Amino acid sequence: MHKTLDQLRTGEEARVVALPEEPSIRQSLLRMGLVEGALIRVTYNYGRSPVVFQLRGMRVILSREHARRIRVEPLPLGQRHVYPSEPPVSS
Repeated sequence: MHKTLDQLRTGEEARVVALPEEPSIRQSLLRMGLVEGALIRVTYNYGRSPVVFQLRGMRVILSREHARRIRVEPLPLGQRHVYPSEPPVSS
């Protein structure tokens, strides 16, 4: 089941399945290394604040508006990837 990045809860991991079509936003995301197939883990997503996530060892902060345009596929518990630079997030 696909969701948008802003719908993931803190601690959830997902695979990016689609980026926005708008060229300026898409290019900015691609320059950050956010590509289809990338694995991410949300480290902060509360209220109206920006969404913070881990991407290849980097901490990325996106506005909620941009996060709403990125489609992701949440990873099942058994397929979760543990990032060596971050401790596991307890549920």
